[in-house]
Amino acid sequence: LCVHSQCYWDGLDPKGEYLNWIRREHPELYALAATTDHPKRTDAFCASWTTLDESLTMMSWVADQSLAWIREHQNKQTDRPFFLWAGTWDPHLRFIVPSPWDRMYPPDDIPLPVRSEAELDLLPPHFTCLAMREFEGKKGAALDRVIQNSLSLYYGTISHIDDQFGH
Repeated sequence: LCVHSQCYWDGLDPKGEYLNWIRREHPELYALAATTDHPKRTDAFCASWTTLDESLTMMSWVADQSLAWIREHQNKQTDRPFFLWAGTWDPHLRFIVPSPWDRMYPPDDIPLPVRSEAELDLLPPHFTCLAMREFEGKKGAALDRVIQNSLSLYYGTISHIDDQFGH
């Protein structure tokens, strides 16, 4: 048995089981769950908060599906071993972070990586362009703040995953 969902994006995963579940069970929330156009963080890279309840995120859905499969297996075939592989889109970009996980790690508490002033000059030009245009220029946020905010959301997502699997 394979249950597959690639990501939250409708155009990228039109047949994914997660989005099909949202479409069936919560059609009024489909646009919120199936789009990259969540309320955007203008000061974070590839992450956004969401008003989608944490119980309706893909992470929670994967955990629920996994637990349901384990229960079904135990009821039918308690003496047979099994292998369960459960994965989720998060925290691959563009990922969404529900409350309370989106504010669990205050950005100001996250230390910045040690960097040199010429760091970007030593990399291929597209990295410098991305760092300066995407963050400091286009979005109006300093690169250091983008790093802290992005890590804050990333860490919150990891904690949400840990919570779902009972860490």
